[in-house]
Amino acid sequence: MHDRNMILAIWNHEIALEKIISEVTRPGVCPNVRTQPDFDLNRYLGQWYESEKFFFTPEVGLRCNSALYTLNRNGAVSVVNSGIEARTGMVRSVTGTAISTSAIEPGRLVVTFTPFTPPGQYWVLDTDYESYSVVYSCRQDDFQKIESAFILTRARAGLPAAIRIQLYSKLLASGINAYDFIPTDQTSCPVPSPFLPPPLAIPGVQIIPPASEIFV
Repeated sequence: MHDRNMILAIWNHEIALEKIISEVTRPGVCPNVRTQPDFDLNRYLGQWYESEKFFFTPEVGLRCNSALYTLNRNGAVSVVNSGIEARTGMVRSVTGTAISTSAIEPGRLVVTFTPFTPPGQYWVLDTDYESYSVVYSCRQDDFQKIESAFILTRARAGLPAAIRIQLYSKLLASGINAYDFIPTDQTSCPVPSPFLPPPLAIPGVQIIPPASEIFV
């Protein structure tokens, strides 16, 4: 038990360090952005696939990344982020909770994954609920801004080029460098099997044996 607790402490410490260095950092001031007007959380719930992102250390070596949002009884959002390790084929997932921090801007949420890591900002800048969502966050560190951003899609295949160009244009007009986006590999992704054994009982972090050989 002592060894297991030590491993968990080291693991959570590494996750915290990853979070610090995981985002895009550059000189400047965070842009004053507005989130999606009249954001409708109920329409936003469900399955999303990661199409593009700013460099994000915790996802290095992962493919087929996705996010599942469901509503808890207390009104908070349950978050399950999943991906497959390209090298091993193992499914990695992390669970957390998101809550809105503004009645005026309900699209500003805070996500917490473990008690050992600080909450992360989750700002829904733009979504049509049915095909895409643009998620962004920025925090100021003296004369530097630290940014993260994701483009999520309802379809694993992603978005048509015309829509991507429109989203890029909106971001650039808001002072966000859309050219920092990196595409996420969503090819030959397995469908999670209902017969997978239960995940390891590690708070906040789950590693599941190799996914089913059913592909989409």
